Amino acid sequence: MAIRFISMFLPVLLVGLAVLAILITALRKAGPVGRGIILLVILLPGLLMVGLFYQRSQWRPVPEYVESPLVSAMEGSAQSTDSMAGNLFWQDGLEEEFAAEPYSSIRCAAYGLGRQLHETIEDALGQSPSEILILEKSSLSKSDLNEFRNGLKSQYEGVNIYFGQRPAGELPAGMICVAVNSSEETKHEITLSFSKSDLTQMVPAGTGGKLEAAVETGKGKYYKGVSFDYRPWLWDYDAFCSQAARASWLVFVSDETATDRDQARDQALAKAVEKLSNQVQAGSGGRGWSPAASLLTKEDLRQRGFVTDEFSQKLQGMAGPIWRYAILLNASPERMQSLISAKTQVIRHQRYTWARSILSLGGMILLVCVVYVFANAATKGYYSTVLAVTAIAAAVLLGLVIVSFA
Repeated sequence: MAIRFISMFLPVLLVGLAVLAILITALRKAGPVGRGIILLVILLPGLLMVGLFYQRSQWRPVPEYVESPLVSAMEGSAQSTDSMAGNLFWQDGLEEEFAAEPYSSIRCAAYGLGRQLHETIEDALGQSPSEILILEKSSLSKSDLNEFRNGLKSQYEGVNIYFGQRPAGELPAGMICVAVNSSEETKHEITLSFSKSDLTQMVPAGTGGKLEAAVETGKGKYYKGVSFDYRPWLWDYDAFCSQAARASWLVFVSDETATDRDQARDQALAKAVEKLSNQVQAGSGGRGWSPAASLLTKEDLRQRGFVTDEFSQKLQGMAGPIWRYAILLNASPERMQSLISAKTQVIRHQRYTWARSILSLGGMILLVCVVYVFANAATKGYYSTVLAVTAIAAAVLLGLVIVSFA
């Protein structure tokens, strides 16, 4: 902001100094009548500007609330999920290649658990199994059990993997028996409130939990678990919106390589800030540029309740972990109107401060001219050169002070 501020007022200061140098040169060469005319031309506008500045400095208006035009936060679901289209970090099947924490759904968790189970099996048997029996009795659905079986098949091609019941007695050598169940399942809901009433709506926003596989061999049992966290607003956006049609939902996701959670979250928030900043600037009357204080920040999204839900996931690969992050925003008309009004106040106050600074610079330059005229007249022109240099130096110094403390 300081760079923009200085770049804006520096030309004004340079022009003022040029005018000051021209006036001082004219005063030095003019006769008594000419000096009087120049003095009158300088004195009257100078006194008028100083008086106006004093009056404005005493009147510090409180920025008014402005009913700014509201720009629609969303025009169709395609605009809210287009950030995932063609995004390599959110393509289908990515969780089948990496070990995820958590998985995005119970189906993906079942497949991932099957893929990761080979390490547990190798530790239990000390070798590859000859056959794998998956117990049919499970809290998982048949389709999820099939995904678990497909995950196992990706690691054990050619091994007989089938469903059934545990045989009586001790398991034969080389055979393992696997039981898969879900546990610690929790439901996640979003509380949707309405500003014009006391009504609230509970919107289903996801389910989470853990899948656990118990591997039984002739030597004992071994366990392996993975977690899942399903967020419908991320994977089934239209169905989610149909449950809360009165809200304006926006989804933003990270789209670059992130080696930690905070980095991925900052990427998603930055995209959200960029999207809403355009609407804030348009609604607050921005014309091509706005003061830095008027721009939307990540803190604005959180403090004003825009961020409604978040999803983070770590994908573990051979080269290390990769994080991805998604956020759900409720950009309702009420929230947008409140935000635009607040930013409009900031813009108005900032513009008033800048206008006052420009006025101060102009008044200061004219005042220096008046002082020079009186001083030069009092010394009868004997010290005109010294007075000219002193006047210009004083103008530069005062100008820098005004710019610095504006």
